[in-house]
Amino acid sequence: MPKRHHWLYLIEAIICVGTVAAQAQQQYDDAGAAVNSICKEARYNRLLADIIRSNRDDSLSQLDALAKAELSYRIAAAKNRGTPKQTAFTALATVAAERRQIHASQLTAALPHSNLAYRLLKQREGRLTGIVRTSATKAAWTTASYSSGGGGPTFNSAHTCTYSPTLDADGDANCTLDAATENTITTSKISLAKATQLPIVAEVNLGRQRMTVTAYGLGTADSYDTASATTLGLCVTSPGSGAVSTKTDILGALLTITKRTETPTATPLHDAANPQACTKSKIGEPWGESDPDTIAHAVCMYKSHPFPQSELPHAEELDALETSDELVAALTDLTDPGAKVPTDSGAKKTLVNKYFGSTPAGYRSDIQDEITTKKIEVTIRDTKIDKPPFDLAVTKEGITALSYYIGKDLAEKKQTQDAADKPTVTKDQNDKCKAIKDKEKCKTEVGCRYNDKDSKCEEDPAKTTAAAPNTNTTGNNSFVISKAPLLLAFCFFKTNFPPLFKKNFAKTFCYLKTSDIF
Repeated sequence: MPKRHHWLYLIEAIICVGTVAAQAQQQYDDAGAAVNSICKEARYNRLLADIIRSNRDDSLSQLDALAKAELSYRIAAAKNRGTPKQTAFTALATVAAERRQIHASQLTAALPHSNLAYRLLKQREGRLTGIVRTSATKAAWTTASYSSGGGGPTFNSAHTCTYSPTLDADGDANCTLDAATENTITTSKISLAKATQLPIVAEVNLGRQRMTVTAYGLGTADSYDTASATTLGLCVTSPGSGAVSTKTDILGALLTITKRTETPTATPLHDAANPQACTKSKIGEPWGESDPDTIAHAVCMYKSHPFPQSELPHAEELDALETSDELVAALTDLTDPGAKVPTDSGAKKTLVNKYFGSTPAGYRSDIQDEITTKKIEVTIRDTKIDKPPFDLAVTKEGITALSYYIGKDLAEKKQTQDAADKPTVTKDQNDKCKAIKDKEKCKTEVGCRYNDKDSKCEEDPAKTTAAAPNTNTTGNNSFVISKAPLLLAFCFFKTNFPPLFKKNFAKTFCYLKTSDIF
């Protein structure tokens, strides 16, 4: 083995380190990078939840569409019975049924994760908008009221200066999530395929706000008996007008509100120790459902279990069908049951073209338009049907049309079978009977009867049919012969019946003709 240079190992090591670093690098999507406040996080959460709901609805609609397509193919197949189109549409129905089953299975697996992510995001959206609406940014002061003590909750007859401020939110704060001017956080800029972290304001910044109260005392008691008109909340030396800084006697306290820190914290979707796994959920811990890690975990699990996306078979182009393994398998099972499914591209193309056409125009006209454009025009009883199969599917009219065509096919097959089963008079049999002149011999001859009115011997179809099982060994009699062992089995089984049953039923059953049983 050739000796490797040390610099090759060094290059490989650098590449590996770079790959790991790239995997560990966290990033926002474009909308997440623009989140810089509680209100904008609420907007991001709302739009992400809307995306999840929209994807869920689309996937559910696709499942319904697959069921609708399958039924429309079966209607078209029944209408085109006895033609290559019947095989083509039956194959499409088989493919649609398979896709529907797979789609339903994947959808069932994805729904619990999407439902949790949607619920937590909407829950947080409501919580954040409520916090923005109720967070105080200022206090509305009132004129103070002075008391020289005595009575009330005073300490050693201490003098008081009382006022009642009202905490107000910022009048300019408008967390309207549908704001027309908001163009930094939009649905088109949210991409979980790109994002590896979410912008989530830390829990410590969403709790109760902090307020600072500063007390002021200056001068001589009984001298600050007037409410300040310039700094509400303080009592000062009379008169109340004028700047507080000019007063020699001051009593009171002022309230300062600490503004929230709204900068979001980057919350990774994936576990730091195992980038392939999602961040661990905190559900089960106190207030765990509101924890940023729980939200990140739910979104990560939704991302890891995406909703299935399925295309309707007839909506695919011809070149896609020519390479479709599922369609080729269905055609093989329909046209040559048990045969090996072709894997060669040429053989698959030939098989598909045989039933779907070899040109895009022909395929569009004979298959696609047959499903979506060409109308089924038939009146069944008093119901006039005038729609293409896809519009008929999953409707009462569609079920009626399908039953009608299937019933019509069965009726035609029965007529054909009845015609095949009807006994025919052969020339040889008829000539044989005509040659018999003796009346008694005619009566005993198989297949003949004596016509007293015309005084002649002629062929008797009933006697010919009854005698056929004993004289005919051709393939026409193989059905009856093949069923004889079953009749014998029933007769043999009668010996094990209870006496009363054996007497009244089993014996009678064994005397039935084979034609009565089958």
